[in-house]
Amino acid sequence: LPLRTAALFNLEDEAKSFSLSPQELGLPAGRYLFTDVWSGEQMEAEGCLSVRLGPHASRMLAVSRPDGLRLLDANLRINGIRLLPEEGRMLLETDYGMEQAELRFHTLPREIRLDGRVLPFRPEGETAVLDIPAKGQLTVCF
Repeated sequence: LPLRTAALFNLEDEAKSFSLSPQELGLPAGRYLFTDVWSGEQMEAEGCLSVRLGPHASRMLAVSRPDGLRLLDANLRINGIRLLPEEGRMLLETDYGMEQAELRFHTLPREIRLDGRVLPFRPEGETAVLDIPAKGQLTVCF
């Protein structure tokens, strides 16, 4: 999951520039990946990120490290997450099943399993859309 999520709103009648630093978000200095959760656009920055928004525009940014496995967004509750980057796997704990679950990752996975059983999914960009029949542990393989 993202380290932080930041929302930017331009309430003005003209375009406006915004700057966002890791320190303002309570993060140590360093390089970060800012992903617009609505458009999927990704911007990498060290230090301060500058963004220009049009009049009455907004952006929701998921902030994460630029390396490693990342779950950017999901439309179901994730109770726990464990990363196994050396194996290219992510383990996700859910407490309920869901039809048409949407899991948005840093890159499309090659396989998703629920308690060892392979679940077919439909790719939509970096989002995997799938039916999760019950609660359990999802193993996401990249």
